[in-house]
Amino acid sequence: MTDDELIADVGRGNRDSLDQLIERHYRDVYRFVCHRTMDPDEARDITQDVFVEVVGLLPRYREGNFKGCLYTVARHACLDFFRKRKRTTGRWDPVDALELLPAGGPDPEESLERKREGEEAVRLLAGLPARQREVLVLRFYYQLELKEIGGALGIPLSKVKSRLYSGLDRLKKELIRNEEG
Repeated sequence: MTDDELIADVGRGNRDSLDQLIERHYRDVYRFVCHRTMDPDEARDITQDVFVEVVGLLPRYREGNFKGCLYTVARHACLDFFRKRKRTTGRWDPVDALELLPAGGPDPEESLERKREGEEAVRLLAGLPARQREVLVLRFYYQLELKEIGGALGIPLSKVKSRLYSGLDRLKKELIRNEEG
């Protein structure tokens, strides 16, 4: 069943459809929040809050872009987390490091190479402006469609495309510079 079909079932009181909808998206939302907060315990709490809020929004949801809606709520929850942290600690400290290429596999040399590539990807992404980095991460790490990214970030599709292509161009230039130097 599609997300929209599950949501329609939830509207008719089907608790199993709600469980299936949450199960389908929970892990990805948790990873998204965890990467933004860099705190697994906080990420679990925030992810729970995201799903509580989204369940409350379901009666008003209109068919279309549930994933984009979900990531919008998650993004806002992360922003709220950082605002609260800033008020209590006096500083804003969001770390956007990502482990894009997890090490793994049976071959230790391959694992080490993948780890190095992942560290390089994180370093390159960290050098991008936050707006470009955010679009690239949502597109390639979370595999959101461009329309979903626009919905999640509250920006027009043209801005999503501009940030995506500008970010990719900067990454390409940096990779070429690294290979030459």
